[in-house]
Amino acid sequence: MRVYGASEAQCGDTKWGYLLGRLYLTTSYGLRSHQHEAGVRMAQDYARYFGLCGLPQPNARALDLFRVHGMSGDVEPEAAQKAKDRVEAIERLLNKNRNLLNVTKRVCVYEQDDGMWTSHNLALLKAGLELA
Repeated sequence: MRVYGASEAQCGDTKWGYLLGRLYLTTSYGLRSHQHEAGVRMAQDYARYFGLCGLPQPNARALDLFRVHGMSGDVEPEAAQKAKDRVEAIERLLNKNRNLLNVTKRVCVYEQDDGMWTSHNLALLKAGLELA
């Protein structure tokens, strides 16, 4: 059986379980390892920010970053401010082109894959991950 074009043996790799990982593993899309790592860091930054601010994760399907979140154990106000600053820095960088921010967040944070496979959106994603 094939899921997203992957064989059963290939599906043992956890990267097949989230959109950014699938885009990375499907070599025809040309996503490089440093872009994948930047996307994972971005997802972690947003997850940390949401967790420290007491906000729910943006999407139940989103990248499984260390499973169920309650309080992160890091409840210092400085940690929340640092997470907020990191997310704001990402948004400032990517907001130079609104489509760049939108596509990058849809893939890395919200895990929305509708329309992400088009060449236009893939180009925006790659550019956004280069900046993130």
